[in-house]
Amino acid sequence: STQLSLGAATIGDGYIYAGNNMDIPVMQLTFKAGDTGPIRIEQLTVTEAGSINGQTAISNIKLAIDADNDGLYTYPGDTILTEMPMGFPADNSSVTFMLASDSLIIPTGCTGSILVIISTNPQFEPGDTIRVLINSPHNDYTAYDDISGDTIFDANYMQIYSNIQTAKVSSTQLSLGAATIGDGYIYA
Repeated sequence: STQLSLGAATIGDGYIYAGNNMDIPVMQLTFKAGDTGPIRIEQLTVTEAGSINGQTAISNIKLAIDADNDGLYTYPGDTILTEMPMGFPADNSSVTFMLASDSLIIPTGCTGSILVIISTNPQFEPGDTIRVLINSPHNDYTAYDDISGDTIFDANYMQIYSNIQTAKVSSTQLSLGAATIGDGYIYA
């Protein structure tokens, strides 16, 4: 058996700067293998559900093994499994990641975590939100018993949502310096 759930270290609701951002972890997913044998994950479908235009403002989506299980992407510690270099094919659409047959194997009775990582471009504007989901764990990933090769289905049909990341404007302040020269005359 297998079970997919939102990882305990998923980043909470928060703010990130509008514009270009690279490799933002937006969701941690945890796969749990049952006691009958190791499972091999070969496919995962992720759906974009934020107000961001997933086609024009998201420039890249990746899946990575969260080796230290902290919900953050760290290079070189967390291994990239696969990526979609063009983002989502349309706004509020889905992408299906195909994984190499030996890249994500969860040992018997153990858990393994992966990260959904997104990069944005200048069309990610203040107020836009990033949110992704697994629409139906029963249908949105493909798992196999790594020994027998039998397909294993998750019994859960409930959607799994990431938290929301909202774009904000970076704040800067310009003021007159304390040592500014006062009123006066300049000779011509």
